[in-house]
Amino acid sequence: MAFRLTLDQDVVPVEPGATAPLTVVVTGDPASSDRYELEVEGVDPEWKAIPVPVFGTEPGETRSEKLFFKPPRASESGAGNYPFVVRVRSLETGESRTAQGILQVTAFNHLGAELSPKKGYFSPLRHQNEFDIALVNLGNRTLPVQLTASDPEDACAYVFEQDHVEIGPGQQKDLTVRVNPRRNPFLASGRLIGFTVTARATDTNNVATQAQAQLEQRAFLSPLTLVFLLFLAALTGGWWISRPQKPTVSLYAEKGQFIQGESIDLSWQASPGSMVHIESDKGDVVYDGNTSTGKRSYKIDRSGTLVFTATASRDGLKADPTAFTVTVTAPEVTPSPVIRSFSADPPRVRLGQPVTLRYEFSDSVTEARLAPTNEPLDPALTSFQVVPQTLGKTVYEIVARNKDGKETTRKLTVETYDQSDAQIFLKADPVKVPYAGDMTTISWQTVKAIRVELKIGSDQPQQVTTEGTQQIAIGAKTRIVLIAYDAAKPQELLLQI
Repeated sequence: MAFRLTLDQDVVPVEPGATAPLTVVVTGDPASSDRYELEVEGVDPEWKAIPVPVFGTEPGETRSEKLFFKPPRASESGAGNYPFVVRVRSLETGESRTAQGILQVTAFNHLGAELSPKKGYFSPLRHQNEFDIALVNLGNRTLPVQLTASDPEDACAYVFEQDHVEIGPGQQKDLTVRVNPRRNPFLASGRLIGFTVTARATDTNNVATQAQAQLEQRAFLSPLTLVFLLFLAALTGGWWISRPQKPTVSLYAEKGQFIQGESIDLSWQASPGSMVHIESDKGDVVYDGNTSTGKRSYKIDRSGTLVFTATASRDGLKADPTAFTVTVTAPEVTPSPVIRSFSADPPRVRLGQPVTLRYEFSDSVTEARLAPTNEPLDPALTSFQVVPQTLGKTVYEIVARNKDGKETTRKLTVETYDQSDAQIFLKADPVKVPYAGDMTTISWQTVKAIRVELKIGSDQPQQVTTEGTQQIAIGAKTRIVLIAYDAAKPQELLLQI
């Protein structure tokens, strides 16, 4: 009988940094003593310890040995289940037994935060401060973290680059937070505002960390300095106001792009009492006079870039020239309209029957009409149906135009007729008989006939087949008429015997 292997538990819970034992029970072969080798597979070698890897049993003896799991307290010891296999091999026979289990590594949390710089400042000339936040997850599971910030006086507003982040085990997340004072007075004494940034796991309230920094309020001016600066400003202002000032001028238009041939309305505004001179880059004078504010129209006769320059002068002082640049494009050349094809289907019809006029235009055609009916044609379509109203030849003409009004024409003729489409073939054999009462044979054929009638002498017409023969007795000169009908009109053929 072979030896047996059992474990005292299938699931071994362990917290990183701690040690969890597992008892391996081996019952030896009752017939003989044996020595065994114990090993564990499926887990990191640094996570396990086997104090007695080799042991022996007497016949039938049950021996218990312990092995220990000891994952380090580090982020690398990720929380979760790790399947493992315990293998015991007989050193005498080489036979082995295995047992499976699960190492359940529990989660531990360790969240750290650091702010840099440790101190910022604000003044009327500096309002915004950015601080870098380094969040470190030293635990062994992913932490969803929410960031908040506060100060005892509620003197600042805080804007995070991200206020909700996820940090994996052993990872560091670098973020920024903007700290802005709610009030930033021009005159104020210096002080320090301490604030705290708190990072808290959203799924576990007791996992949190804090980092502190300070924001210094710096006074911009002391009262004495302010009085001195106001006095100096008053002196400077008086000098500035009393000094001779050179005029200013501005030049503008409603838009900066035009098409050659359009007119541009140039407006200007100069200091009162100034002489204003405006000209184009090719030397055309747009305006020259003493109106300080006004508007002039200028027709553009070339394409490309056109620059207008305005200058102003007053009391011997000249303003800095100001320029206004426009872009002029050449007018778009519209392709000529083209009627690529124009045909009638069919070109010859019976009066009252429709005719399909087929046409094709170039893409430049925007409008088309059909004469003599003066009906509009859709350039996107390719056919139009008409019904000729007069016998004979009718001339249809297409007049096509492009968007600039340039037009082209094309004509065709449709012929209408008012006769039957049926065709008749009639003959007699013989055409003449020597004696009254002799027989003759008449034969006929028709094409496109839907009904055929045969009239012999003064007899009433009788309906016959569209093709056939018939013998008749001739007593005197006899008039034979074959009448064939198409869908609209009959056709007659006369034969005398």
